Amino acid sequence: MRLNSASRLIFGLLLLGSTFSANANLITNGTFDTDLSGWLTSPTGTGVPTTWIDGTAHLGRPGQEGISNLAQIVDIVPGTQVLEFVFDYEWQVNPPSTPDSFLAGLLLLDGFGAYNTVWFEFEQSSSDAAFGTTVQFSSQISLAGAPLLGAIENAAVLFRLTETVNDPASAGTRIQIDNVSLTATSVPAPATLTILGLGLAGLGYSRRSKG
Repeated sequence: MRLNSASRLIFGLLLLGSTFSANANLITNGTFDTDLSGWLTSPTGTGVPTTWIDGTAHLGRPGQEGISNLAQIVDIVPGTQVLEFVFDYEWQVNPPSTPDSFLAGLLLLDGFGAYNTVWFEFEQSSSDAAFGTTVQFSSQISLAGAPLLGAIENAAVLFRLTETVNDPASAGTRIQIDNVSLTATSVPAPATLTILGLGLAGLGYSRRSKG
């Protein structure tokens, strides 16, 4: 089937528009192949920094009280509609007598330039966990109405393990993290929508002129 010039124009514009809905992973070094580069690992209180072990990130230390964090700052392009958040995790060592808590989520920059907790997509207690089993978590996050300012570094992915005191010290947990991705789906830019509209109008005019 041969396309006339107007049809070719519309076909090309549709292809152009489709590039704006392509997926793009916003996470750097989500597989932790050689180290924790690109990630922030500072603890809170008496917690311990996240460590790198054999191609994975490890939050916490058995017998250690406090909060361990793993975070990465990302730039979410304005117009992004949905984020798909995926990671593998595993509870390790021993279930503690007093439960520990693991959560993961997304922080967004508000209108005052501060990070606010908008979504904690995942939260689990050690009392509900299957120790020694790797599990994949996947969730889609809608950004409808989100306060994205369009500035560089307007969001952050955060993993956090909160550990309590346990006796003996050998009791306690750590969390192994791997294969982290944050995939964005964007809408066409306003300029593209305008061009596409003009193309459709041109096609309508072409049909009328031949009628």
